[in-house]
Amino acid sequence: LWKRLFANVLIFVAEILECLSHTNETVPVESENVRPPLNLFDLNRNMRRCYDECQPYLETFLGLRDLFLWRNPLSTLLLFWTSLYCIYRGCLISVFLFLILFQMLLNYFDHCCGISFGINILPRRHCTKNISESIPQGSQLISEVARQVQLCLHYGAEILEKFKNLLTWENPNLTFRFCLIVLFYFVLSILVTTSQFLTFLGFGIAGKLFIMQYLYFRFPRLRHQLDLIVWFYDRLPSNVSSRSSEAGMQQRSSSTHKVGNSATTESNNIEDQKRYSVKNNEKSAWHCVLLDKQKRFPYVVGTGRMYISNRHIRFDYVPVRSTKSTSFSIEFGKILAITKGRLVKYFSFNDGMAIEVYTVGRQKPYVFAGIVDRDDCMQYLLAAAAEALHPSWSLNAVLRYALALRGALYALQLLINVAWLRYQKHSASSLD
Repeated sequence: LWKRLFANVLIFVAEILECLSHTNETVPVESENVRPPLNLFDLNRNMRRCYDECQPYLETFLGLRDLFLWRNPLSTLLLFWTSLYCIYRGCLISVFLFLILFQMLLNYFDHCCGISFGINILPRRHCTKNISESIPQGSQLISEVARQVQLCLHYGAEILEKFKNLLTWENPNLTFRFCLIVLFYFVLSILVTTSQFLTFLGFGIAGKLFIMQYLYFRFPRLRHQLDLIVWFYDRLPSNVSSRSSEAGMQQRSSSTHKVGNSATTESNNIEDQKRYSVKNNEKSAWHCVLLDKQKRFPYVVGTGRMYISNRHIRFDYVPVRSTKSTSFSIEFGKILAITKGRLVKYFSFNDGMAIEVYTVGRQKPYVFAGIVDRDDCMQYLLAAAAEALHPSWSLNAVLRYALALRGALYALQLLINVAWLRYQKHSASSLD
């Protein structure tokens, strides 16, 4: 054994010396490889190969996701306490490397010796359908690849631009908060030892994976308030958003100047078109799905945009099994009630967030589902409905006035009763 080891060392040293004997001046420069032409058959084959090899990793990722989302509470709780104990004892890396060696040993017995123990260290969720079967064919494959590349480039450019703007103080308030976070960890690293600092980071990562991930999944809007990465990503500006905001401000200023110089008598259609314009008023349009619960299942009318004017709600959509765009409107005078709704039973448009509109002559409501900013849209819709029903009074003002009037009448009636009782008492005493 020692002779074989010594011979392998000598061979390795000889190969290293041979590599050092050839420099870049003696070795001829290889000619630049010619780009191969685009071959649709090779593209389809390589994508299928890639998807087939990604299948076990995707199943492992889904298994870990189910574990962090507490789909199996006993397994998640056991892993959570085990990880906390390993972090506290400082043996997490040793346990991780031991699990890798143990898995490699199981793979050796399975693939080389034909002995399968049926043990897998990482959790896996078996997918019923192979993802390679969903690959489109022909020219659709090229368009799908181009679309995915466009999407990846978009998010890549957004992340790089936002990170550059964070470092170059484009938004001083956000960059100052980022510096405070870095300062906190810097002071913490000075005050505690390296092992204690790594233990603190380990507890933070474990809490984020096992506790915060479930809260983010259960309450999606919570991620935008507590997750630091998502919080900075939502608020940091990119180059495209900065240019569009500047262009929007210029467009608003020019439009207000034109309105000031134009005549005040304009038709209702022109006013609606201005209100419907998403560029001039982004808060008056929401992308959603219209459902009519008086129809048969699945109730879907179409997907489009809901526009709110000062007279009615308009929904421009493309009907199901159709390519022509159509419009649908609900007058504010025909609306009986507007409530928030959830469609957990049948649909999952934006976690079931929806707005239900009850109208005259209908038992079941119209449902606008899949609205991202459902609460903002609800407030805007209620304000527009109150303004349409009575332009000078809001609904809250009417209610406050009615309650105040009722209280004043009640107080007046109470004073009259007290005065009448005192009068009867005085008249009785005078008779005696």
